[in-house]
Amino acid sequence: MNRANDSQQTTAHTAEPWRITGQSCRDYEGAEIGAGNKTVAVILTADAVEVTEEERANARRICAAVNACQGISTEALERGAVSKLLEALTACELQLREFVLWHHRNGVGYCEEMEDAWEQARAAIAEAAGGFSPEPRKPIVIEVRGGVVQGVQNVPPGYQYEIKDYDNLEAESSDGGRAI
Repeated sequence: MNRANDSQQTTAHTAEPWRITGQSCRDYEGAEIGAGNKTVAVILTADAVEVTEEERANARRICAAVNACQGISTEALERGAVSKLLEALTACELQLREFVLWHHRNGVGYCEEMEDAWEQARAAIAEAAGGFSPEPRKPIVIEVRGGVVQGVQNVPPGYQYEIKDYDNLEAESSDGGRAI
C-alpha cells in the first residue's frame, strides 16, 4: 500500500452511537440498526421468516463494535489498531507489574499511581479477553510488634511469602550461630 492511498480517508460513516432500532424492516424480517433518525443497516434473515438469536447477536455486535471504536478511524481499524492497542497494553501491564513487584520486594518506596495503573491495565485486559474485571487487590499486611511478626493478612491463594528476621540473623552470626 503506498502512502497516498494510506493517507486518504474514506467517506465518513454515520456518527455514533449506533443502536438496534427495530426487529423488522418493510417486507422482510431482520434486525435494523440505526443512528439518530436514520437506518444505517439491516440484517435480514436467510429465510425471511423470523429473526434468529444469531442475527440479533450479529446486530448487537455491530453496534457494540462501532460504538466502542468511536474516535478511531476506519483506516486504523483496517490496519489492526485495536489488536495492536491490546498488545501494547499487555506489554505495559507486564512492565508495570515488574515495577510494582520489584518495589514491594525491595522495600523501595511505594507508588500508588503506578499500582493503580497496573490494576487498571489488568482489568482492561481481562475484560477485553472475555474475562471479568478482578476485584481490587488488598495489600498484603504483615503486622510486626517489638520486632516479632504477629500476623500476615490478605495473602492471595497461590502466593508464598517469606519473612526474614535480620535482627535475629545478626544475633546468630555473632554468637556462633545460636540465637541469644
